[in-house]
Amino acid sequence: MKKFLLTLLFVPAFAMAQSAAPVTVATAPAEGPSYPAAKLAAGVSAKVEVKVTINDKADVVKAEVTKSSGDEEFDNSAIAFAKASKYKAAKSGETSTVTVDFDFDAKS
Repeated sequence: MKKFLLTLLFVPAFAMAQSAAPVTVATAPAEGPSYPAAKLAAGVSAKVEVKVTINDKADVVKAEVTKSSGDEEFDNSAIAFAKASKYKAAKSGETSTVTVDFDFDAKS
């Protein structure tokens, strides 16, 4: 399995909220986002940035690409992974956002 680098805008809690309510990632799926097989075989790498909005119940209410790789397969894989991750919201009644950077590296 090829590796990918998952980076969240860094704060000690593994993620940074853009509002006053900090967000932490409680768990992320163990496998990471799926690497499109044809892209991997061709040695294609990509970077995707996804903004995730989390509600006060720690549910992902929105995940959207803010910097596209230019390839829908990579973008969709990053969104699916971001939605499958579990987050903790810090304050009741608020939503928070976190930016997640995905680096699909065919060479690692």
